[in-house]
Amino acid sequence: MVNSKILKDQHQYYRLLNTLFVVLPTTFTISVLSVFIKEVPDGKWIEAFFKSWAFSLPVAYVCVLLFLPVAHKITGIILKED
Repeated sequence: MVNSKILKDQHQYYRLLNTLFVVLPTTFTISVLSVFIKEVPDGKWIEAFFKSWAFSLPVAYVCVLLFLPVAHKITGIILKED
């Protein structure tokens, strides 16, 4: 198993890549579900999916980058970590 603390310290893009690997499957799942819930009747569901994903991916990525540090601070306060 990879020690994430060492990896974080050694690589400057760790946070961005880690966020990307969280955001990609999340937005993919949300986009698929939203397309099938809308039930695109004319068979253009692939186009609707990519349109939905193209919008949700940057929004989710920015939100995660903004909210993740706040979540870590709150978790640290709750768990009394320094």
